[in-house]
Parts: sequence; structure tokens; C-alpha cells
Amino acid sequence: MIFEAVLYFSSSSGKSLKVAKSFNMLLLDVEKNPNIKKYKNIIIVCPTYGDEELPLAMEKYLLKLKLKNKNYAVCELGNFFGFEKEFGALRIIKHQLSLLGWNLIDEISIDSNPDIDWEVFENWKNKLLRK
Repeated sequence: MIFEAVLYFSSSSGKSLKVAKSFNMLLLDVEKNPNIKKYKNIIIVCPTYGDEELPLAMEKYLLKLKLKNKNYAVCELGNFFGFEKEFGALRIIKHQLSLLGWNLIDEISIDSNPDIDWEVFENWKNKLLRK
């Protein structure tokens, strides 16, 4: 599968943007309200904010999406000590996109506090891009 773009929200720490850029493909910032109609296979990079919440810009973007039947992978960033992956941004994104019939290809929750776990991320990314 060839992923065509990375849809992301740039967190205040800049970590989400660093992860998005590491894919070396078209970057689509949700705060700029990108049109993703022409892309079939999309990677989503998003931090978890606050108490297991989406950043407001990502939430608004996903709630107004009407496009159906796309393929996607999700990389969720956050502090996951003591949390399981069914909490946070990943859970919310998967739920919202399932309502549109999107097909989840792969997912990962990456600990990013205080630093991104680059080894785990790179292993996942390489596996994802070989699918």
C-alpha cells in the first residue's frame, strides 16, 4: 500500500510535526483545513491532549469529514505511563473514522514525554510503509 499524505495536528511542543515530517511525504495540517478528497491512503499523526482528548482543531476537522471509504494509519503521541492504547486520541479517531467506513491499516501509541520513543516509532513506520 502506498500512503499519499500525512494529516497531522502540530502540537505546541512540535513533536507531532517532527513525526509527520519523518514520513517524507505530503504534509496536511488540519488547522489549514486541507481537502483530502483525492487521497485514498492517509497517515494521521495526532497528540492526545488533556484528559484523553483530541486537540480541538483535529476534533473539528474529523467531525466535519464526509468522505467515505479511505484507508488510514494512526500514530498517536502522548504520555502513556499507566494508560492502555484504548484511551486518548487514537480511540476517538478510530471511532469517528469507522462511522465513515474508513479502513484502519495500522496504529501505534508512542510515548513522547519527555522525548519521542524514536526506536519504537521507526520500527512501526518501516513496517507500515512495507505493507
